[in-house]
Amino acid sequence: MHDEKGDRQISSEGYAFSPQISADGITLYFLQASGGAARSLASHNARAEETDLIRVDLRTGNSEQILSGFSILEFQASADGKQIVYSARGTDNRPHLWAASPSRRFPPKQITSGEDDAPFLISGGDIIFRRFENGSHHVYRMKQDGGALEKVLATSVIRLPAISPDGQWLVAWIPVANEESGSAVQAYHLADGKAVRLCDFCWAKWSGDGKYFYLYFDILTRGNAKRRGRSYVFAVRPGAELPAIPPGGIKSEADLAKLGATVQPASKADDVAPGPSPAIYAFTQRTIQRNLYRVPLP
Repeated sequence: MHDEKGDRQISSEGYAFSPQISADGITLYFLQASGGAARSLASHNARAEETDLIRVDLRTGNSEQILSGFSILEFQASADGKQIVYSARGTDNRPHLWAASPSRRFPPKQITSGEDDAPFLISGGDIIFRRFENGSHHVYRMKQDGGALEKVLATSVIRLPAISPDGQWLVAWIPVANEESGSAVQAYHLADGKAVRLCDFCWAKWSGDGKYFYLYFDILTRGNAKRRGRSYVFAVRPGAELPAIPPGGIKSEADLAKLGATVQPASKADDVAPGPSPAIYAFTQRTIQRNLYRVPLP
């Protein structure tokens, strides 16, 4: 966790990933795996093994396990912290959507039976998520009980990185034909379908209160290895969810400078979760511990 006091370590066991900070900056959530699940995740070969959902009170440092016994892939907490929606692999090794109560008002319940992941709770209580069907992924919207299911975008998507806190904008990484990049990251206004191209490849997020918009860039090097590019933050004008992106998207750092973006302190961090200001964020940092043994020779 990074704030005005600097960096402090939150977790020390297992394999922690996917941090999220509540809009008020008081609560941190993250997933934690251990044993075989941790090794599987670290090698990017995740199987249907158990992960725990952890909640931390950042004022006191107290932490608690609020979900366990599931192979959780992604999750999101509601703005009031009273509900969690998450995707988890079932016995069929396919992801399905579940809902749970952090206060244990009701037991975890499965709400979809399709091959679904990347869930987002939006204002009004609906859930937006990604579903795999007919060989590609598509974005759907539904009520929390699974009713009123509707397809949100006509195009297929590769990934679904973000939804604006008010539920008006969706960011999707989509395949693009007849272009060298082969893909693009676009923001879609759900009310009218308006599309705004952000870049060829970047990761976008909003702060929990919607006041800041973040673009994270990965630079691909030889052998498909990744090294972290710069991260940029925009202060969003009241009444707007996006900065004024140039037609065709952002092509260079010069474009970002013209838009008034600033480099976020988290540029060298991985798996960044924005907080209520650019100076507050959570991130993962991988460390490896090995033991040294003596073996007697015959």
